[in-house]
Amino acid sequence: MNICIDGYAALNLPGTFISSYSEELIKDLTFSEHPHSMHVIFENDNYKKLLDKSSWCIPANIELQRQKNNYDILERYLYENGIEVYHSLNNGFSLPKNKCCSYVITVHSLYPVENKAKVDSKYYSKFLEVFPESIEKADKIIAVSGFIKDELMRLFNINENKIHVIYPVISNIYKPLSFSQCKNYIYDKYHIKNEFIYYCGNIHTSKNIERLIGLFKIVSSRCRDLKLVITGDITGKKEEYYRELQNLSEKLDVKDRVIFTGLIPKEDTVYFYNRAKCVVSFSEYDGYPLSLSEAALCKTPIICLDNPSVKEILNNCAVTCSLSNANEISEFIYYLSNNNQFRSNIINKMEAPLYSKAEEYLEFYSQI
Repeated sequence: MNICIDGYAALNLPGTFISSYSEELIKDLTFSEHPHSMHVIFENDNYKKLLDKSSWCIPANIELQRQKNNYDILERYLYENGIEVYHSLNNGFSLPKNKCCSYVITVHSLYPVENKAKVDSKYYSKFLEVFPESIEKADKIIAVSGFIKDELMRLFNINENKIHVIYPVISNIYKPLSFSQCKNYIYDKYHIKNEFIYYCGNIHTSKNIERLIGLFKIVSSRCRDLKLVITGDITGKKEEYYRELQNLSEKLDVKDRVIFTGLIPKEDTVYFYNRAKCVVSFSEYDGYPLSLSEAALCKTPIICLDNPSVKEILNNCAVTCSLSNANEISEFIYYLSNNNQFRSNIINKMEAPLYSKAEEYLEFYSQI
């Protein structure tokens, strides 16, 4: 079977969900032993740092006109190479105009549909232009969670049989590591020696990071040595919100205890998860809570909002809360930070999050 995947996001959108989703899926698919030919659209030679000699990948280094939504070159590639299934990973943004094989799209977020005010206007316009056509053109749709499947049916009236829930692949680097190993690594590379609570993800207003800093102000009044570490891209369009968060930290007199690392290598996040007293996220929307699932695999206590994807994916490995309960949350974090037995009890009750392996995707492709 000839399969082709759009690998653009894996190399060009670092620090995003779609980048991690694409990278891990491509790695898992192309390192697995299977009878398929796996073509991956990369558009440059940087793919060599993603894959090694054991990969089954057939890299397709072709230049697509993504800004103009012109995929004529891709269409020719699919036709000339006898591709049977083409998989567009980013909400179907890279489907050719004409049909030349079976089309699959992954839908990971419908946030723009009901949250226009919090979405970049350029992206919002493109979403409205491209997405409705893509879901019509697609033969099958992969939803990264049951929550996204339900949203697709509710907002776009899509037939349930067209949508299949397949969770993302998660890197096998996420697992428990020794405390001393993580402590030494983070101190040597990032010069952080204090205990800390941790946020990892998108630096965006939808993540309510200002509320997290406000909560940390309460916690730090009792845990004077505790830090708040925030990792994520703070450049480009993210910089304005980042500056607002810095100003808030200064206003609340916690600026010296709130550490923004910026975007860090994926391989380093496992050390931060394992070193953290807990991972906290006040994200109001997640198609799939990836960073929290990574933390759960590291057996790190998780505190997050009680939203649909969390209930589905992290059923018994997260403590959920409401933003209106700041005092109760701060009390919980205080006990996590100062009572090792209490923290161990929380960890012992944690179960693995829901995620997938390449075999589920391969089986899905074979049935189209």
